[in-house]
Amino acid sequence: MSDRLKTIYHENREILFVDYSNLKGEDYSELADLFLIKFKELVSAGKKDILVLADATHSVTGPEQYKKQIRNAKEIKANATALASVGIEGLKRFFMDVGRKINPNMRSFDTIEEAKEWLVKQ
Repeated sequence: MSDRLKTIYHENREILFVDYSNLKGEDYSELADLFLIKFKELVSAGKKDILVLADATHSVTGPEQYKKQIRNAKEIKANATALASVGIEGLKRFFMDVGRKINPNMRSFDTIEEAKEWLVKQ
């Protein structure tokens, strides 16, 4: 699962990338927990203004995963400059809009490239 959570670079900016694509249920929840642990480690190491990119393409979420994403949005709000996601459609887009009320620096994009371009401008 750790191969789905990594640091990538775009235009010399560091981005924490979490790949939820094609995950469902417990696997999705486990990665959401790992993401929060990694994010907190970065903050503890003195990182500020963290950029986050999440790919949720073809993932399947339910109430438990939604709760974890709301928890994560609240937890990272103070230290995440911006959060971009791809693969958000249908009901997941509705949840993204709800999450934006918690953290207004969240945006959804059609492609990873579009998301990276937006992130590095934040």
